[in-house]
Amino acid sequence: MINDTTIVVLTPVKNEAWILERFLQVTSLFADLIIVADQLSTDNTKEITERFSKALYVLNDTPEYDEEYRQHLLINKAREQVKGKMLLLALDADELITADSIGHTEWVNIAAQQPGTRIMMKKPDILPGFREYLDYPEYFYLGYIDDGATHKGKKIHSSRLPPSDKTYNANGITFMHYAQVRGKEYKSRQRLYSVIEKNNATSSLQLRYRKYSRALQRRGAEKMIKTFPEQWLKRFRDEQIDIEQFTSTELNNYNKQLLAFFTEQGSRKYWWEDIWYVDYENIIEEFKKDNDVFPGLRIAYPPFYVNVARRAYIKALGGILKLKKKI
Repeated sequence: MINDTTIVVLTPVKNEAWILERFLQVTSLFADLIIVADQLSTDNTKEITERFSKALYVLNDTPEYDEEYRQHLLINKAREQVKGKMLLLALDADELITADSIGHTEWVNIAAQQPGTRIMMKKPDILPGFREYLDYPEYFYLGYIDDGATHKGKKIHSSRLPPSDKTYNANGITFMHYAQVRGKEYKSRQRLYSVIEKNNATSSLQLRYRKYSRALQRRGAEKMIKTFPEQWLKRFRDEQIDIEQFTSTELNNYNKQLLAFFTEQGSRKYWWEDIWYVDYENIIEEFKKDNDVFPGLRIAYPPFYVNVARRAYIKALGGILKLKKKI
């Protein structure tokens, strides 16, 4: 608690055991309450959560991917648990606070904001090896001084917290985004999101290329790469809290969900998505060794002309985007 403000972290998860324990260990250093909404995980998410005194396990029993539903679930549970002034922090399990942000004086300034204020924070992407990171110029909407306002979300790519015209940019508080730390999982997630957006008709093919195509994502990233600051991890290293060692594998939940879509709807539906740079047959065989079977699934790979046309379109789109930046 900061002065009279309770810090409540809202975290949706699904099979995040790879990082959940470390997330809860680190987040417990500054939060008063961590609400974990578990969407039918098949790993030991529940057992991990219940080991932490500040964590509250909540079941998200919907089988569909629905960000708005889980956000309402988390916000409503927080309002049930806490009375009085409250800072809601919406963090995924792969978003960890930097060591030098814990105990920072900026928390006092955040707590002094009026109810209904959006708290904007820095959230750089950490690159594999913890030697570099992507420093985005913008602040991310991660916190909210709660006033009981109704949340208005979307099924995918939704704002995590209620809308507001009042904004405060928090300087000195940084959350490290671990999405790219595990390269295979990150690429799997990008492929899955492209497929989900196509299924839900939430974006055009061109927009999906801009968000998820490997070639377009690399453009401009070099200018944002900076050297990783040692102070972001120093306290954790001193206290032997390991948040750096991870393994990466194609046998991940993102690929499992993607193959489930192929099983249900066929792979031909997704020929024009930029997801065909991996060997899905090999991934299926690896899942079979782990007793995960996709009955009746036969991968229909895109024909040569589709691959050529897709790559040409993405290349042309990249050229247009580059030209627009120069104008």
